[in-house]
Amino acid sequence: MRAEHLLASNGLRRIAPVRVARPALLFALGACTFLLAATGATSTGASTPTPARIVLDGSHPSTSSVHLGTFTAGAPLCSSGKFIDTAVGDTVATRAFTCADGSGTFTGQMIGEIESEHCTCDGGQWRIVAGTGPYAKLRGLGTRSNVLISGDPYPVFRDTWTGIVGLDAVPPSLAVTRVTTARVLHHRRTFTLRVVFSTADDVVGNKVTYALSVLDDLSITVARKAGQTAAGTTRISLVVSAPPDVHALRLSLSVYDPLGNSRSYRRALARLGP
Repeated sequence: MRAEHLLASNGLRRIAPVRVARPALLFALGACTFLLAATGATSTGASTPTPARIVLDGSHPSTSSVHLGTFTAGAPLCSSGKFIDTAVGDTVATRAFTCADGSGTFTGQMIGEIESEHCTCDGGQWRIVAGTGPYAKLRGLGTRSNVLISGDPYPVFRDTWTGIVGLDAVPPSLAVTRVTTARVLHHRRTFTLRVVFSTADDVVGNKVTYALSVLDDLSITVARKAGQTAAGTTRISLVVSAPPDVHALRLSLSVYDPLGNSRSYRRALARLGP
């Protein structure tokens, strides 16, 4: 739907409308608490999220750049198996889990620096993003607590993942029906942003977590708002003040179900005059 924008006389040019973006593998770490509390009680074709605990006994051999080891878990996961990192980034390590009973595999991500498993410390996060066989729809998320068992000659650790998992790979629906901006009187670089959207999860009763951000041309957040909503229409009003050196603003809106499945909407919001 076409959105209203500030006129050029107010220092903003008209921006063409865009459509809802395709689902993206995005995860708002600050929304984790919302997600863990948003579980519903009934389902339409997807399993209701259940508590999960995965214990990883691993090490970081001096001859390897990755962590590897064994794990134990409870249903709906397999009871035990092996894991190894397949990709290690600055803040995310992707980890392949292979079940000992041959039932299948699943892919987890450790959120945080890989060195966070070299200490006795809490505060990390995790998620499950893919799987094979009976775990093809497995998704989950939660928090991590690591214990360093030994550091000589290389780190040996036990990392305990607690949270929720479920057999549900479907993101919430998202339809943005209105985006408007209105200049605040006597403040040519400050305006009120109003966004109207509807969203719902495929599991009846689940709340949907949303995260709305306004970003500048360097992808720095200028304003943000997050919360939860039940199925239906949500209206957000946000005052945005653009710094003097910002020339363009864009909108990013993501919605998440309790398992972290997400759908996103992005659009150019405004170009600021000199």
